[in-house]
Amino acid sequence: MPDRYVEFEYRFGAKVSKVFAPLDRVNLLNGTIPEFITNLSELTQLELGFNPYFPGPLPSNLGCFIKLQYLWIANSNLTGSIPYSMGNLVQLKNLDLSNNCLIGSIPINIGRLKKCRTD
Repeated sequence: MPDRYVEFEYRFGAKVSKVFAPLDRVNLLNGTIPEFITNLSELTQLELGFNPYFPGPLPSNLGCFIKLQYLWIANSNLTGSIPYSMGNLVQLKNLDLSNNCLIGSIPINIGRLKKCRTD
């Protein structure tokens, strides 16, 4: 396993599954971020950075990742605005949405993210 990795953890009933993804590679995933990804409510870390093939918005229900502590989607050609639901990510410790094409105001409820720092 690489020294730097992201752990994806999700639960189906009583079963917990984990997926490890290295941080030192460009992912080159294609298409928009699917809304169904938010069904993985047990995620603690989500790293999708350096995916220039992600044109489109952040999922509007991104705030349902209530256990999310690390969100990194930098350099991914995202468009649109930051969803208001991101204010629900109160466990978030690290957020990086840099180098995207996001527009609009930062939702006021982002102030609820007391544990969060940005890079």
